[in-house]
Amino acid sequence: MQKAIVIGAGIAGIATSIRLARQGYEVKVYEANSYPGGKLTTLQHGDYRFDAGPSLFTLPKLVEELFLLCGEKPKDHFTYQIKDSICNYFWNDGKTYQMPAGVDNIVDSLVDIAISNNSDSTDALLAAKYNDTLTVSEKITEHVGVVGEKLEITN
Repeated sequence: MQKAIVIGAGIAGIATSIRLARQGYEVKVYEANSYPGGKLTTLQHGDYRFDAGPSLFTLPKLVEELFLLCGEKPKDHFTYQIKDSICNYFWNDGKTYQMPAGVDNIVDSLVDIAISNNSDSTDALLAAKYNDTLTVSEKITEHVGVVGEKLEITN
């Protein structure tokens, strides 16, 4: 049996370990903390609970896939609800951006921003929307950058 070592029991380390184990590897995971999850944890102070890391759950289909790889039904272990909006951005100048759920919706909203700002990026964003060969991150990060304290649409 082939062996694999995974350093870190954060969500990526856990997911990698599951995938390797399902491929027949004997997997050992080494974690510096006394708990798994990495940044995906909470801190308790008295009656108060604080998220120590990400509070935005993205790509739930990949988590579901891990359960399915192990012959489990995801809904037997966790449930989630997809919101219309996934997060809000606020800038010091008072501008805001409410990011919708779904890549196509995000690109559509950015196209709307580009059009309303008479941006040269409108054509590039429309091209990203209809080019199925682009990945999710390419669709967004190639055309949108956060520069300083404002949202900037770039070519």
